[in-house]
Amino acid sequence: PVSKESAPISFGKVRDEGEDLRPLTTGERQELVSILKQSEFTVDERLIAQLSLYTGIRKQTVLTIRMRHLELFKQEALIEKDGTYLITAGPGTGIDTKFDRKYKFYIPANLADELRVYGHSKVAKKRRQKFQENYSKEHPDLEPISEDDMYVFISERGNCHYMAKNDPRYKVTRKDARPKGKRTDVLCRKIEKYASTNFPKDFVFHWLRATFALHYYDNLIMIEQAKVEAGIQERPRRFDMILRDVMRRLCHKDITVTQSYLNLFENFDERQEAQNAFEDYIFRDFDDEFHKTVERI
Repeated sequence: PVSKESAPISFGKVRDEGEDLRPLTTGERQELVSILKQSEFTVDERLIAQLSLYTGIRKQTVLTIRMRHLELFKQEALIEKDGTYLITAGPGTGIDTKFDRKYKFYIPANLADELRVYGHSKVAKKRRQKFQENYSKEHPDLEPISEDDMYVFISERGNCHYMAKNDPRYKVTRKDARPKGKRTDVLCRKIEKYASTNFPKDFVFHWLRATFALHYYDNLIMIEQAKVEAGIQERPRRFDMILRDVMRRLCHKDITVTQSYLNLFENFDERQEAQNAFEDYIFRDFDDEFHKTVERI
């Protein structure tokens, strides 16, 4: 059979709408969390990573959350069933999504509280003030951006990390000059700097989406097993129902994409272990057969 993809999918990864990704293993995920807790990482760096890790949203969604969305984090908006806040993203919301799809994602209450604290911190206020100063100086002819529509995440220089499509500057700024989330690339390089030699060197921000999906899937399976053991239900829910839950959380339009995630997850640890062992074997041959020869020369 001939693949429909323009390039083959890398081993141990899944292609999600043109992007290759894989979830971090349990150990890798734990290491990432430990790295982000280090004092070398700023509050906004940690929050940017946590938003994707705990919600599965992409970088353009993370980086275009506005101050008015933080006001949604009130007790009456809390979904008591699972302790999360429901946020709607997409056209008309001010939060960008891939392919301009409108969808809902859920932010854990503790993470929502940290976002509110950061949003109203002196550091964040200073950056918003710098943003407004730059904006009025560079675009005096454009409609001002209100405080409610200000980005939560702004750089030290006073600019957004990702320019939303409803940003007044969007239509007057060259496509190649619009911020497109390079901040996440810098963040990943910083994470690699403090990571162990066992942490994947090809780690990119988008992997956090797959990591969330795997973690969410594993928890759904454990919940079903717990209900059966507690006598709440006779058997676990059908696999297709669990699949639909994961699909909704990832905002997949095509369920076959979600299916490819779960097919990867079912045998992820075994396949990754086999791949690592294979690579160790090949690299050992390189050291024995080539590297020592070079040293002698």
